Amino acid sequence: MNYEEFQEELQQEVTEKLDPHTTVAITQLQGNNGVFRSELKFMTPQNDNLGTVNLDGYYESFLNGMELSQIANEIVNLQEQLRSKSQLVAYDLSDFNQVRDRIIFRLVNAKKNTKQLTDKPHLPFLDLAVVYYIVLDKSSSGVTSSPIYYKHLKHWNVDTATLHACAQSNGLRIFPPTLEPISSVLKEIVPNIEDDFDLVPAYVLSNKELHWGATSILYDQVLQNIGDLLHMNYYVAPSSIHETIIYPDFFCIPREELNATVQFVNKYAVKPEEILSNHIYYYDRIAGRLKMP
Repeated sequence: MNYEEFQEELQQEVTEKLDPHTTVAITQLQGNNGVFRSELKFMTPQNDNLGTVNLDGYYESFLNGMELSQIANEIVNLQEQLRSKSQLVAYDLSDFNQVRDRIIFRLVNAKKNTKQLTDKPHLPFLDLAVVYYIVLDKSSSGVTSSPIYYKHLKHWNVDTATLHACAQSNGLRIFPPTLEPISSVLKEIVPNIEDDFDLVPAYVLSNKELHWGATSILYDQVLQNIGDLLHMNYYVAPSSIHETIIYPDFFCIPREELNATVQFVNKYAVKPEEILSNHIYYYDRIAGRLKMP
């Protein structure tokens, strides 16, 4: 069964399990880096958007043997949660004081998201862009968030700088940065990996959830602390939107080779919607800032 057939059959199965007043439609949403993804959108006569469910991951589960009926049951249960969250969003977005403690930022590729940035408040960061979201729910099963648009700023009568200040504070609390030796991270993924990786002087900078963890490079104090730990300047390789790799300056690999590594990983190991950048960055301890080498 191809993806299109899967979507149609799943839509029919989900529809049969919903109450008669709720309908579901297949929609295409342009996400990060301009990548389109298929979603099921839930609606009632009173509300034309009760939430959406991304189908890409479910198709992968189906190809791995998960029954269509089981997927449909999961989506119906998730829809009930989305219904309550959509009501929460509608309420929260009417009052800035209700959301200010849940505003976070994300870091995206500016060039790949030119169209998406036209209606979203954002700030430039090197050749990237900082965008803003409201965290609705954070649990062991994942993170649910809602994007902030210019229309929200107008309604709240606040500016982008205010959003950024909130996100700076909230991000450290909600998604505190983490720094781990790359050998430890690799051994969690591949327990029997060779011990030679213990000799690799590189670190993974992210957050505990590995959720949009590349935003950790937005914290000046975090970057300074890493420099103090290493006692030298360092390179930052954007492994994805979820994490970056820190290479001390003594690593003795030419910048061109590090860039080539980032580009190779992006091409063969990272989903198109999760690519952050195709080149490395450099932290200068004396200047106290991250820059493009």
